[in-house]
Amino acid sequence: MNKNRSIAKIITLLGISWFVFWACAPMMSAPPSPPIPDTQVHESGISINGGAMFAENPLGDLAHPQGYNGGALNLQTHYRRPIDAGGEFGLISSIGLPSMIAGGAYYRAPGYSGDIFNIAPQIELGFLWTGFRVPMSVKVEDKVWVTTQPALTAGSQSHLMVPLGISRTLNNGFRLDSEFGVRYELNGEYGFEYLDIGGPWAFMGQVGISYHGKRKQNQLDEDFEETGVSGATILKRP
Repeated sequence: MNKNRSIAKIITLLGISWFVFWACAPMMSAPPSPPIPDTQVHESGISINGGAMFAENPLGDLAHPQGYNGGALNLQTHYRRPIDAGGEFGLISSIGLPSMIAGGAYYRAPGYSGDIFNIAPQIELGFLWTGFRVPMSVKVEDKVWVTTQPALTAGSQSHLMVPLGISRTLNNGFRLDSEFGVRYELNGEYGFEYLDIGGPWAFMGQVGISYHGKRKQNQLDEDFEETGVSGATILKRP
């Protein structure tokens, strides 16, 4: 009985190791491109993304793409936290197909941040993969951003990704993020023949919800009542 349990544990461990070994970077923007509001201290979010894969370039005939050979569906999460000196850091993760189980950390440098346009370089590192992204966002209305986040990742699955999206700030500290993009696998056979998943081209879409709360704004209001110093002065960064 104990021998059977030991064998089962070994098989389970090998199975987990196999899936983790094939883990790749998150399939879509991670985290979203819009900056964290200056009045907040963190942001967390969850999204779902999916799409269709093609053996041939689908951009040649968008109305009738050829060579469909598989689909993708993933659940993605993120946690973001600003740094006093500027920029931010956080955690990103993804589970599903073809990302399997992926997790890592990222750092987004200060870059350029204005009232309307934001751009910053981002580097990330996970188990058996690394990545570089350039999050960009343009504010078209008070609560609406048009976004993109070109990405290059390298690892067990290396790919190029170019998305285009819209983010809208909602009430009570929430933001709705959505995007659609084209992904190209750089590893030839996509690395998932045993699951009958294809590529190397893919159309991908993502929709998610992020929450950055109101905690810091409440604290700033309390500080203003005590000191008379405005939140804008307190939050001003070098």
